[in-house]
Amino acid sequence: MKTRIVILAILGLLIFNSNSYSHIDLTISHTESCRGTDIKFSISSSASFSTIKWVFGDGNSQITTTLFTSHKYDTFGSFQVKVSLFDNNNQLLCAPFEKKIVVYNNPIADFDTPEICCCPPAVVRFNNKTIMLGDTITSWRWDFYEGSSTVRYSLLENPIHTYTNIGSFDVRLIATSKHNCKDTMLKESIILILYPKPKFWLFRNGQICTSDTIFAGEQVNVLDSSVYINKWKFNKGDSTFYFDTMRPPNRIFKIKYDNPGIYILSLYAEIRFFCPTYMHGKMITSWSSYGDTSYWNYKNESTFTVVVKKTSGIDDRLSEFRLYPNPVENTLRIHASSDVGNNNIVLIYNAFGQLLKKMENLPVYKNEIQLNTADLKPGFYLLKLKFDNKEFEKTFIKTD
Repeated sequence: MKTRIVILAILGLLIFNSNSYSHIDLTISHTESCRGTDIKFSISSSASFSTIKWVFGDGNSQITTTLFTSHKYDTFGSFQVKVSLFDNNNQLLCAPFEKKIVVYNNPIADFDTPEICCCPPAVVRFNNKTIMLGDTITSWRWDFYEGSSTVRYSLLENPIHTYTNIGSFDVRLIATSKHNCKDTMLKESIILILYPKPKFWLFRNGQICTSDTIFAGEQVNVLDSSVYINKWKFNKGDSTFYFDTMRPPNRIFKIKYDNPGIYILSLYAEIRFFCPTYMHGKMITSWSSYGDTSYWNYKNESTFTVVVKKTSGIDDRLSEFRLYPNPVENTLRIHASSDVGNNNIVLIYNAFGQLLKKMENLPVYKNEIQLNTADLKPGFYLLKLKFDNKEFEKTFIKTD
């Protein structure tokens, strides 16, 4: 009888303890989440305990003295979370409390493109290589950072983007699964868009200029400030060209003219570069080139004029022959230090060497001839004055 009373007392105590400490409320911040999410776990209980053991169901566990913890799942699937309370003697106070959570897999975003370096406008194709296990992809977001405040984007799986700006650009892909799990792939400077920028000036006596006068057989100095260029082709304006694939260390090209005349100098620039691309697992070599016949300078002039004179038979001393005002609007005056006489010839050529006017026996007053230039268009001109077996040449600029 005494033995039955002891057994019943022990059973009662166990029932009392079990009921006292079984009121555990487990709170989970995400019962459905994506792989890698920092999930918060906490409990509330009136029981007195020493430690808590958290079993996360993926082979990992923690022991804490606090009512909360966190855990990140590196794998996806369904997991049974168990929480157990222990006293100071490491004795289990109650049966483990359990809850189920589901962790979904993340996509692994990736992409490539065969067109890594191009000239604008460059049509670039992107190949989506994203991997998704255990779920499906429902959306894509491509961001093309092209140097502007507005990010250009695409929602296609394999987009095509046209680059119009110059530089190296990042591309970002965000892949989103059915359960809103995301992964981002950012490839920095994957796209290189190069475009030759021809830029040069005529250079004389340490000064930049848009026109120069030399004698036949001499060289004109060209100061080059081009960028993205590794081949220079100067059109001399006489159906001949000056080529070079190396810019001089001082950036000054020397271009020779052999025949008298007026020439328009321009630059055809080319960029040739190596583009590594991958096709069928093999690296191939591709070359691209692009030319630009434009030319810029500090005044935004559209032409650079070279005047080439004869080596003999032409007197161009300033004391003998002067044009003013220069630049001129409506009336140009020709002044000579000696008597010109009425037996004179005045010829005016445009920048292309075309004869525009021929005037003979113009009236002379105090060694000066006046010309009406109101009908000339703004631009660069060459004037020749002939008298007494002498010939003079001067350039002038017509303005509005």
